[in-house]
Amino acid sequence: MGEQVTPKIDRKTFSLVLVAGTASYLDSSLLVNLGVALPIWTRIMHLSPLLSGLISTLLTLMVALGAVVGGWLADRFGRVRVFNLDILFVAVGAIIIAFAPNLPILLTGTIVAGIASGADLPTSLAVNSERTSDAMYGRAITITQIFWTVGILLSQFLGFLTSAMTVGSVRAIFSVIALVALVNWSVRVFSPKFKRVEDSLVDDQKATFNSQNGQPRVKLGEILKNPAYLKILVALTMFYLFWNLPANTWVLS
Repeated sequence: MGEQVTPKIDRKTFSLVLVAGTASYLDSSLLVNLGVALPIWTRIMHLSPLLSGLISTLLTLMVALGAVVGGWLADRFGRVRVFNLDILFVAVGAIIIAFAPNLPILLTGTIVAGIASGADLPTSLAVNSERTSDAMYGRAITITQIFWTVGILLSQFLGFLTSAMTVGSVRAIFSVIALVALVNWSVRVFSPKFKRVEDSLVDDQKATFNSQNGQPRVKLGEILKNPAYLKILVALTMFYLFWNLPANTWVLS
């Protein structure tokens, strides 16, 4: 019996995963950088412990809000369009945060970047799933998780390198987020080559879907009633709960 050979990720799929994975990098970087900048803002803006906690809490709530509405907006207005706008507004929010002269503007930037960051993650995964074959999908999602971890490590490293710059450190680390987001957005919107790659992958997936005569849409309620799917959802929820609790505690401590 011959050994099953797992196909390698082709160049077109990898380019898509690379751009989509950047969304995961931006999300984790935003959360970590806020923790790095929080002591600096507390000192230069003379924030009370309550206001200092409000900033981090507001970001978490806005990310959650963005994640809730992001999928709905993508289904209603188009996944690619919403994903591109999400990335653009992450850049806008990061720039506002980087150069915020006072608390109200800082909170405004936090709201903008938080909602956009929360919305781009489910949208990027949906864009990936539409363009990635079943044989590649698992590895594509794994790569996005690697980008998330890289965002955490790189943000901590940049924060360490710029720690003596105080306000300059805040501007540097959030400007990096804005720059990466703008480059990502520019590639997605203005690159004809990348557009052709996306279109060809969509055509490939449509051909595969049609050859299989399609599959019926499954409602969320039906998934939750299925014990096999429910166990997976509960396991994933517990994993991310216990992963994010220590991760956020470490970042914000």
